[in-house]
Amino acid sequence: MQLPVDMGLFQARELLGWLHKALGDTPVRQTYTLDASQVGKMCTPAVQVLIAAALTFQKQSKILRLAYPSSVVARAFSDLGCQSLYHQMTES
Repeated sequence: MQLPVDMGLFQARELLGWLHKALGDTPVRQTYTLDASQVGKMCTPAVQVLIAAALTFQKQSKILRLAYPSSVVARAFSDLGCQSLYHQMTES
């Protein structure tokens, strides 16, 4: 799935719904990948949704991966002190 350029508050809400569906559709021990290459704006709630989703995927033996994250995505995770989870989500 391609993340939108604007990951503001309204998109964070939509993202929550998309990821909830993806969680149900992703088989155990499989990876669901989000293409974050085009993200130009990311608010804190969007990062929080991604973190919560990654942890929920992990609890269900699934993987949520961020592919090709833009510098905006990296900076948003860094600003919130979540570099460790960011690196875990972006590993190949």
